[in-house]
Amino acid sequence: MRRRIVRDLAEKLRWTAALLDGVAQKLDKGEEPVWLIRQLVVELCDRCKALVEWYGDNIWEQRG
Repeated sequence: MRRRIVRDLAEKLRWTAALLDGVAQKLDKGEEPVWLIRQLVVELCDRCKALVEWYGDNIWEQRG
């Protein structure tokens, strides 16, 4: 179960990193990719939420 969660999270983080790279490339070209930045913020918030939930569940399992 943990391995699946970690792999899923790693895949989502790779996708987020690719999105961040896309933002950087647009900014390097002098563009302001507002829609891409908004999507990046949404993705980062989702990833942070997933991390908090995953770590929270594991901490309680270890203490229980």
